[in-house]
Amino acid sequence: MKRLFLSFGVVLALLAACSQQPASEEETAEKNQEPQKVYAKWDNRVYKDKDLKEIVAVLSKCESVTKLGEEEVTVSSGSKEETFKVYHIKLADGVEAYAKENLFALKTIVFTADSTDCFVRPTMDSRLYYKIPLGTLGFITEEGDDGWVKIWIGKVDDGGKEKWVTDQWVQAGYSDEIELIRDAKLYEKALETLDKNPEEGIAALKEINENSATFFARLASEKIPDNTSVE
Repeated sequence: MKRLFLSFGVVLALLAACSQQPASEEETAEKNQEPQKVYAKWDNRVYKDKDLKEIVAVLSKCESVTKLGEEEVTVSSGSKEETFKVYHIKLADGVEAYAKENLFALKTIVFTADSTDCFVRPTMDSRLYYKIPLGTLGFITEEGDDGWVKIWIGKVDDGGKEKWVTDQWVQAGYSDEIELIRDAKLYEKALETLDKNPEEGIAALKEINENSATFFARLASEKIPDNTSVE
């Protein structure tokens, strides 16, 4: 009788194992991947599904999320197909979502030297691409050897000409301190506002000048027109 019960238990275990659906390659890869923080390089929508159709939230520039996994997705639009990589992410409030890979960076940084040279490749003898001004907000997208990191800033003004800094390299001259990042975001927004609405822009710069405990107080003061008093 004991042997009968034992055989019956083995059969039940085998049936249970057979009834379980094997995990897909995407699900297995997602489970095996360690969660990590990634950061939005610009304001952007994120979606409920990996086909990126239903909006679930909007991320702000520099906002951090937890990366849960990634996979390639192919979407059809008429006669055309587009294949891209998406990240499965979790927002700070627990909401899970999907967004394209190119939205995210490894880290948010602020450039802290008066001028930081960025290069086409991770070596000092490659072509100098751009001199990054003090206070510029940027992102690390890749870590290289010997302290080199690949950066993303976006569109910049290079002596009156527009230039894009999207995959160049620096070796030093930046910080990831949260206080600097907060001030950099306010300063960047104030400069954008200054072009569209000078009165509001000057007010925003004055607020930074009065309240910041970092070098952004000085930068904001220098951007306020000479004929405008700083109270």
